[in-house]
Amino acid sequence: MPAGGVIGTLVSLISGAVSNIVAAAIILFIGFIAGRLLGRLAERVLDEIQLSKAIYHATKTSIPAAEVIGYLVTFFIYFLAIIMALDTLKIQTLLFNLLSVALIALITASIALSLKDFVSNVFAGAYIHQRGLVRKGDTIRIGSLEGTVISVDMADTRIETKEGDTIFVPNSLIMQKTVLIRKRAKRADRQPTS
Repeated sequence: MPAGGVIGTLVSLISGAVSNIVAAAIILFIGFIAGRLLGRLAERVLDEIQLSKAIYHATKTSIPAAEVIGYLVTFFIYFLAIIMALDTLKIQTLLFNLLSVALIALITASIALSLKDFVSNVFAGAYIHQRGLVRKGDTIRIGSLEGTVISVDMADTRIETKEGDTIFVPNSLIMQKTVLIRKRAKRADRQPTS
């Protein structure tokens, strides 16, 4: 094989590898910038709609939801950029793809399972509010629990027992169980006519 043929092949291999490395670096650079910007954008949008505040009012639990979702968006885009860069370098393997899919499925399932009860309680709370099934001031009985409704929030209903204990009842439980309304509170929005 002539020396020029070997050198030409070597030069074309090196130039191909260098161009792939440069392309992968550009993909990573753009991916990390896009991930950071889109993560911050998601956090700002969720802060703007006051998601953390809504979750706090619904669950009485302080969760920095906007910040967490912003980080998830950022790292998801980082992850995609890394996969694209590895694909450009021809390093990506079937096993890596399977692990990536399994990781995404695991994260999605974890989020879905953690939100399952919360979402059903919020939908039940919206239905209770819309229909006026249980109102503040009602004296109710759910199973062996009896007391006066202190408040009906989106995720739960607070009931004060005769002993003065405050019990938080998930709204989905109110929708599933038989609720006996012993004494109905008078509606504040009805004005007596003269």
